[in-house]
Amino acid sequence: MVTVGELFRVARLLREVAVEAATEPGEGSPSPGLVAVTDDVAHHDGTTVGEIAARTGLAQSFVSKVIAQLRDGGMIELAVDEADRRRNRISVTQAARIEVFADRGSRTVHEPLKERLPGLSDAQVARIEAALDLLARAL
Repeated sequence: MVTVGELFRVARLLREVAVEAATEPGEGSPSPGLVAVTDDVAHHDGTTVGEIAARTGLAQSFVSKVIAQLRDGGMIELAVDEADRRRNRISVTQAARIEVFADRGSRTVHEPLKERLPGLSDAQVARIEAALDLLARAL
């Protein structure tokens, strides 16, 4: 049985593997908060800052700063909420959806896993990948 402490270590390892697989050579590693906000927006098109903060557990002020960075970087677009014109609805731009989620998001994690777990054989890494695939499909 996996303990809670072990699960946290696994989660940290998986986040590091995902970031490494998605990052181009020479790019800096994004913060976990940036990754959480970006992932949340990608899965909740037309969301708001408050909704992102509630789902991620991050402070609304931090989410607002990240959203501004992502907007300035051309990753997301804002649209005025028709029901409450004081709010913006946030969506990933089509260009970012193609580059980040279709391209980078579809990369395999085999090599980063092997690098992070050098004591494992190729067969063991393949079993871990199969278990991760099962977990991802269950989500």
